[in-house]
Amino acid sequence: MLSRDFTKSLQLSSISISLHHNILGEEFFDRVKAAYTDDKRIALLYSTLINLNRSPATTNIHKSIKFAIKQYTVKDGLLFYKGINKLGNSILRLVIPTAELQLEIVRLHHDSSTATHYGPLKVLADLSELYYLPNMYNQIKTLH
Repeated sequence: MLSRDFTKSLQLSSISISLHHNILGEEFFDRVKAAYTDDKRIALLYSTLINLNRSPATTNIHKSIKFAIKQYTVKDGLLFYKGINKLGNSILRLVIPTAELQLEIVRLHHDSSTATHYGPLKVLADLSELYYLPNMYNQIKTLH
C-alpha cells in the first residue's frame, strides 16, 4: 500500500516526466529504454523489476541487487529511482543510464532559456528532482 505522500509524488513525477516527454520527444525516451541494457547493473535491476511485475512469486533476485532493488521501480517501461526531494517528500527520478543521454539532459537544462546558471551545484539540485544520473555531478561540472 502506497502512502498518500508517495502517491502524490508519483503523480507529480508523472506530470513532470509528461512535460519533459513533450520537450524531449518520444525518441529520447525510447533511447533511454534501450540504454538500460548498456550497463550490467542497471540491466539486471531493470530486467528483474520487469520480471517481478509479471510474476513476483517465481522471480529470483540476484544477491548483488537484493538491497538496491527496493530503491527502484519500473513505470511505463522506464526505470525510476526512489528518492527524497528538498522538502523531504518521496519522489521518483528517471534513471538516465549512459553518459551520452546524461549529457543531453544536462545540456538541455543548462542551455535552456530559463536556466539560471548558478553553477554546477544548483544545476545538480534542479536535475536531481527529476532524474537519477549516475555520476551526475561530474557531467554537470564539465559544462562549467
